[in-house]
Amino acid sequence: MRDTSNRPGRQPGILRQLAQLDDLTTAELKERWRALYANEPPRFNRQLLIKRLAYRIYAMRGIYLGP
Repeated sequence: MRDTSNRPGRQPGILRQLAQLDDLTTAELKERWRALYANEPPRFNRQLLIKRLAYRIYAMRGIYLGP
């Protein structure tokens, strides 16, 4: 049997974290931004905040998604 634990999306918690982003308010997304980036969030709309946070979550796990 193959070990799939290192495949993108298979790491513990990553899918859960991504799914939770859609349920957060804009204020909560900004709090999450502060926690992940350690600075103030830019003035993005909600959807762009979600996309950038998702990218950051993957990057922190060492998963490169490309440009």
